[in-house]
Amino acid sequence: MKKLLIIIFTIFLQSNAHSQGLDSHKLIWKFKTEGTLSTSPICFSDGLSDVLIAADEDKYLYAIDSKSGKEKWKFKTNDTITKTPVSFLDFLIVVDDKYLYALDINNGRVKGKFKDETFRGPALPIICNGIVIFESYREVFGLDLKTGKVKWQNLYESHLKSEAVVFEETVFFPEDSNVHALDINTGKEKWIYKTSFEVESPVIAGEYLLLCDFYGLIALDIKTGKLKWRKPIDGHVYTPIVKNDLVYFDFDVKGAQEGHYIACLSISTGDWIWNRQTRKTLFSNRLVLGLGKVFIEGEDNYLFGFDAQTGEIPFLNKMTDKFLFRPTLADLGVYFVNHDNNLYSVDTLGTVKFIYKTVDEILYAPLVVNGYAVDKGNDIENSMWGGFFEKNGVIYLGCADKYIYAVEK
Repeated sequence: MKKLLIIIFTIFLQSNAHSQGLDSHKLIWKFKTEGTLSTSPICFSDGLSDVLIAADEDKYLYAIDSKSGKEKWKFKTNDTITKTPVSFLDFLIVVDDKYLYALDINNGRVKGKFKDETFRGPALPIICNGIVIFESYREVFGLDLKTGKVKWQNLYESHLKSEAVVFEETVFFPEDSNVHALDINTGKEKWIYKTSFEVESPVIAGEYLLLCDFYGLIALDIKTGKLKWRKPIDGHVYTPIVKNDLVYFDFDVKGAQEGHYIACLSISTGDWIWNRQTRKTLFSNRLVLGLGKVFIEGEDNYLFGFDAQTGEIPFLNKMTDKFLFRPTLADLGVYFVNHDNNLYSVDTLGTVKFIYKTVDEILYAPLVVNGYAVDKGNDIENSMWGGFFEKNGVIYLGCADKYIYAVEK
C-alpha cells in the first residue's frame, strides 16, 4: 500500500512538473572572455554593486559589473589560475601553478606576490587575522597578507589531500590518519589527534570538530582535541553536513546490512535522531541540506527529498534522464542537471520546473561558492562551462563559446 501511494504521488508530481511548461528567459548581457573559464566564479560587493570575478584558461582574471556586464578591470597571471579566487576585505587572493597573488579587489593591482614551485595543494587558501593559510603537497604555509612574507612553514610526512578549516585562531587539517590543530599566528601545533584510518576534511560544529573515516564518525573537543564521542559504523562514512545541533551524513554498509544509508545524529551526544536505509542506487557523498529538507539523487533517475527533522520522504520524483551531479541549493529549492542537457529547479514540495537548456552536455559537478550555485562543463562549442549561479532573480552562465551570460529568471 505504501509503495502504491509513493507511485501515485510520484506520477502526480511528474504530471505537475510537465504542466509547468518552459519558463521565459531574457538575456540581460553577455561578456566575452579570452578563453574558457578555468575555475568557479565568485561574487562580491564593492559597496555600489555586485561584482563577478572569473578566471579563464588564457591566464586572465576578470572583474565584471553584475548589472551592466561591463569590465571593471582585468589582470593577467603567470599561468592558468587553478583555484577559485578568495576575497577578504580589500584583498583578492589568486593562485596559479607557481604564484599566490594578493590583488586590490577594487582595481586588480598587485599588493603582494609569493612564489612556490610546487603550488598545487588540494585546497583553496584560507584567510584569518590577515594571514593566508595554504597547502602545497606536504607543506602548510602561513603568509602575512600585508607584507607578503612567510610567517611560518610546516613540513609533514604525507601528502595533504583534504581541505583545512579555521575556527577562531586555529587551523585544522588532516594528514593521512592524523588531524592537526595549529596556531594561525605561529604555526605551532596545539594538538594532534591520531585515528586508525585516513581522515577526510574536518567539519566545524560549534565546540566540536567532526571527523569521518572509513569506519565511523568522530567528535572532538575543538579546543583540546579530546575525544567527545565516536559513532562506530561498519562502512564508509562520507563528509557530514551540520545544522544547529544536528549532523547529517550518508554511508555505505557491507555484509548482512548491506545498503546505502542516510542518517542524522545529535552533535552534543552522538545519539541517533533517525537512520534510513535507502536505495543501493543512490549516489554517495552527494547530500544537500536546506529549506528543511535533505536532497539526494540516485542512479535510477530518482530525486529524494527527506524531511530533515524526521527522515520521512515527503517527495520522491523520477526524472526523464540520469542526474549528472550533486543538486545545488537555491533560494526556493535545488538546481540539478540531467543528461538531457537541461538545468532544472525543484521546490520543497517536489515540483519540477524547467530553468535553462544548454546546447551540449554538461560534464562537471555543481559547486557552492559563497552561497551561489556554480557549475562547470566541457569544452565542446557552446556547452555550459565555468558555471552558473543565481542571485536576485538572475542566472549567470559561463559557456564554451567564451561568453559569460546573465539571464533573467
